[in-house]
Amino acid sequence: MRVFIRSFGRAQTISTHLWLSGVDFRIVVHSEAERAAYCKNRTIDPGVVIVSGEPSGPLGGAAQIAFILESLAESGEWVAILDDDFRHPTRVRDDLYPLQELPTQTKDRAYWKAVFSEPCSGAQFFRELAPEMVARASVRGFHLCGVSSTDNHYFRGKHWRYGGFVPGALAMYKKDGLFRPRRDIGLDDYYASAENHRLYGGVVVNNWFWHDALTFTEGGQGPYAGARQAQRRKDCEALLGMYPGLLRPKERRGFEDGTDLAFRLTTPEQFRKWFDKARLTRRGGG
Repeated sequence: MRVFIRSFGRAQTISTHLWLSGVDFRIVVHSEAERAAYCKNRTIDPGVVIVSGEPSGPLGGAAQIAFILESLAESGEWVAILDDDFRHPTRVRDDLYPLQELPTQTKDRAYWKAVFSEPCSGAQFFRELAPEMVARASVRGFHLCGVSSTDNHYFRGKHWRYGGFVPGALAMYKKDGLFRPRRDIGLDDYYASAENHRLYGGVVVNNWFWHDALTFTEGGQGPYAGARQAQRRKDCEALLGMYPGLLRPKERRGFEDGTDLAFRLTTPEQFRKWFDKARLTRRGGG
């Protein structure tokens, strides 16, 4: 599987490439000026830095995904697209990882925190975890895989989830002729998650891996306030209209109303019913 890091404004602070030691990857930046800055980083081989020519800003991350899937990925290929600021990703402890469920909502919080804090290198992830994720997606006809959206073990008792949100920090896409990335929606992970439910009926999420990346820090798409906040509001309005019954507005500490989303549905049965209804509507039956 080919691996791409989308990056902007973090020529000296990018860290995901260090986590990927031993993995063949490429760093995708927006401009030649950015490439020159990244090549000054002594930990980066200039040969891995690719220029997309896409604009940066609140829509920059979405534009990078579109570039990778349209111009770099081949038809039928699975590719991984990662954010650039991974720190210390973790997984469930080796001896418990093969299990399908763990009683994480017990009172022994310290024990479960330790269970979910096994260090996981990028090489181990792509050698051991990613192939199983893709295999589970393939047998279900799904084209998007991801990892847990929270580091809180309390909500990660089930190893696998086949519906809901796939964080854009680490997402694996299968390129085909149906899914079309959007450059005009900054919440690219909510768009990809929802659109994959509409097209294929679900996604695969490995709850037993945590990517441990920063958000809303210097570089990337920038802080929450300002242009990014305005774009998020616009994105939320658009996505709620595009996927009725699938998404809902979400209250989030530090965020203004109307600038964050969540999936309304939670169970496989609910996702299946929504997919069947969406498929019927596409065929003109409702």
